[in-house]
Amino acid sequence: MKFNLLLITLFLLISCNRGDHVWNEESNRVAIEVRKTLSDYFKDINAEGPLAELKYLDSTSAFFWHPPGFDVPIDFDSVKTILIQNATSGIRSVVSWDSLAIIPETTDKANYKGKIIVVTNGDTIRLKEEGNVVKKEDGWKLVSGKTVISKQ
Repeated sequence: MKFNLLLITLFLLISCNRGDHVWNEESNRVAIEVRKTLSDYFKDINAEGPLAELKYLDSTSAFFWHPPGFDVPIDFDSVKTILIQNATSGIRSVVSWDSLAIIPETTDKANYKGKIIVVTNGDTIRLKEEGNVVKKEDGWKLVSGKTVISKQ
């Protein structure tokens, strides 16, 4: 009886450790993929302008964003309208991550938090952003989040 209990305990320990190891590998892969996506996101915006942002947003009804200066989150169509207006204004900004943390939830969902630096016509604005990304057939997409102006 004690021998069987020992075998079951040993089996459970090995099984649990193997699962943690696999998840650590998967979570690292997710974090790397999401970090690359979010870096490419800003690289494309800097190179192509505000409309480049659209290919990184989830255009389904699940999407919502709470931008600075808004009392409530807005949907994809509202974000798209704002991006089109900004694209035609001729004002260009350079956007970069000051810091970025990725928190994988599953193999197709992750959260992120970061600090952003935006330089427009020599003026610098610092933002804090947190959001959720999901993996779709065509890559990782931002599905929800919030951006606020940083006090620092």
